[in-house]
Amino acid sequence: MGEGGNRIFHPALVRVRGLFPAKPVRVGGTWTARTEKAAAWPVVLTDSLKLLDRNSGVATVELRSTLKPDPDAEAIDTAGMSLRLSFSGEQQGTLKLDEKTGLVLEGNLEQHLSGEIRLSEMEGEVAEISVPLEVAQKIKIEVSVKPLESSSFGRNRGRKLPDSAGSPRDTISGK
Repeated sequence: MGEGGNRIFHPALVRVRGLFPAKPVRVGGTWTARTEKAAAWPVVLTDSLKLLDRNSGVATVELRSTLKPDPDAEAIDTAGMSLRLSFSGEQQGTLKLDEKTGLVLEGNLEQHLSGEIRLSEMEGEVAEISVPLEVAQKIKIEVSVKPLESSSFGRNRGRKLPDSAGSPRDTISGK
């Protein structure tokens, strides 16, 4: 994958890898994760996760997230105009994660967001346009992955299930 492809996919892969716990967690165990996304929609995600099941290398995780605008995010320059996206809300659902690669294989999420889009001229004093939005959506994820051995993303980059803190069938970890 070329450098351009790495820049496009890297934030999504960091987000997915961030869903694994830092320490071993048994089925029924919980952990939290925090992610800051600065792409087109600057947002801070705080996730509460619970390991529901492990079966044949697939971890089923319950996900509950709060989304808040990043207060430090800069406006996006769009053809001489300043664009700011400011949304907050919640999402919840389940994800099935491939324990070997860390990628999402399946997921069902519901999101409820509200906020606004603000557009103003970057130079000069023109009134700001504000468009309020409310979004409610259901997201279904279905992925089929066949990792390439030569790809650094095709391996779990040193992540393995621990031998301690329970049997390998009982725990999952991001380290």
